[in-house]
This record gives sequence, structure tokens and C-alpha cells, in this order.
Amino acid sequence: MSVKVVVIGGVVMDLEFWISALPKWKEAVQANKFHIDPGGKGLNQAVAASRLGAEVSIISAIGGNKTENEPDQFGLKILDVLHQENINNDFVQVVEGESTAVTAVFVNDEAESSFIGWKSVTNNKRVICNLIEQSEKIIRNADALMITLEVPVEAIEKILRIARHAKAIPRNHPGPLVLLNPAPPAEPHERAFVIELMKYIDILVPNAWEASQLLPLRQREDPPNPEKLASQLHHQLRVPRVCVTASDIGCFIATEGKVTQHSPFVSMVVDTVGGSDAFCAALVVGMAEGKKFFEAVDMANAAGSLAVQTRGGYPSMPTRKQVNELLATHKTLK
Repeated sequence: MSVKVVVIGGVVMDLEFWISALPKWKEAVQANKFHIDPGGKGLNQAVAASRLGAEVSIISAIGGNKTENEPDQFGLKILDVLHQENINNDFVQVVEGESTAVTAVFVNDEAESSFIGWKSVTNNKRVICNLIEQSEKIIRNADALMITLEVPVEAIEKILRIARHAKAIPRNHPGPLVLLNPAPPAEPHERAFVIELMKYIDILVPNAWEASQLLPLRQREDPPNPEKLASQLHHQLRVPRVCVTASDIGCFIATEGKVTQHSPFVSMVVDTVGGSDAFCAALVVGMAEGKKFFEAVDMANAAGSLAVQTRGGYPSMPTRKQVNELLATHKTLK
């Protein structure tokens, strides 16, 4: 049977601009290419987990028309993608009078990405907390939870308490494995709250910049050192497994007091928009299926490497067949 994965995160419309350089204030630049796609870390990770063979539900919100209780234009496109990808959207709420969130994605000539987000409806604490209360049963019975900081921290605390309670109840199901992808980083005034929540997390997966934002200002370095960050977060936050991703050099994993580097699979990078989302999904699916941790890391590295070879967020998420073929090829070459 497929493992059950619940994703809590943003569903947005990505406005993707391919440019040689960002403009300075009062300047204008022309994009080389432009695309519009449904995205958000929540949607991307849900699509990735589904394509990898999991049974996926997503908890999020989209905007709705003021005069009718129907999704707005962007929300309709997001629901279409969730339906096409066999993702349960029973807990995606249409919020009347609000607008579906958008993200401006900028990709440069080196295929590096930067983002400007406007969360809007997913910032609604009451809406997201109510959705989590409504979805308590699927959260308790999930094999894994994937959480991003695209939703209010109060909602994240609520879902983590449900997960902890599920783990504490004696039954056949061990309770959900919990992965936190701390992106986008919490606002400075929320950082202490997020740090307090780390005691509920099984796996923490930031990139190097996101990892640095979890440390006090006095401990941050420029540029951030992913190996050092993995060790610091593992010891200071006491998260059992910390994986700091660095697309060009792989990832650094801190567990059981040690840090190990795992090199990436060789790939021709088109853009890095969906790389970390594919990585997180594959890591969670692999572990939920019972793979040993470092076997799941290999699966995650393969998924991330495949994702950066294709443009965009959700369109770049690889299938299980693609991941398995890459792993088999890599094993043969070794």
C-alpha cells in the first residue's frame, strides 16, 4: 500500500521571470522568458510526493470571488493541478474576498533563483488553524507530515501537537514522521517560537541561507557554511536529523553527533526552483516506506538532481520511475 503523506504549506501562482540581472531601484530590465505556473512549496512538495507513489493530502487555502463562493482565477488553476496529480484537496479552503497568493520567481543566466512572495490568504491564522482542526484525523493517521513556514506558526504548533499526541497513543500506527522545511524563514519576532517547536521535529531540511536564519545573529556567517550549519543546528536545536542542502555540492547531514557530506548527482541545471521540494518529498517518502535513512537521502539527492534539469516548480517534480532509473544508473557507474 502507498504511504500516506500530509503536506501543510502554500499553494500559489508562480510568476517566473528569466533575467540576466535584477534591476536597481528606478531601473527596468526586460525578461528573456516568462512563465506562469501553479507553485508554492506546499504544492510542489505535494506533487513530488504523489509522483513518487505516495497517497497525498494537502492543507492550504486559495482566494475566492467576492460575489460567489468560488475560487478566483489562480485558485482554479491550482485546483486543476491538484486534481490532475491525484492529490486530495478536501482541506484546501476557498476564502471569499481574498486573493490566491503569488510569488515572483527570478532566474538568472546561471540558473540561480530568487523569490518575492505575497502570501495573502495563507497568512490567515484563523483559516489555517480551522483547517488543521478539520483535518485532525488524516494528520493522526498519516505516515509522514511535510511542513513549510508558508503558513502561520500558530497553525504549525497546532499540527505538531496533534502529531505528538498521535505518537504517544499505544496503537499499531507509530504516528507520523515530521519533516520541517523552514522556508521562507520566520519573521524575526517569530524566530524564538519556531525554535521552541523544533522539539517536535524529526527531520529539518533547510538550504544554507535558511539554516543560517535559525541561528542568532552573532553566529551567522557570510557566506553561510552548510557543513558547520548542519552541526550547529543538530546540537543547538536537538533535532535528530538535520540536512542542509547546497545544490552545487550536495547536502550535509548531521545525525548521531556526526556530519557527513553527500555529493549531488551530476545534472545539467536549468533552474533550481523545485530542487529542494523534490528533495524533501523523496526523503519523506523513502523513510515512510521503511528505507534506511541514508538510502532515503540517496533517493532525495536523485529527485533533487532531476528537478533542477527541468524548468519551473511543480512541472519539474520527477516520477518514481525517473528516480529509480537514475539510482540504478548511478549504482552501475559506481
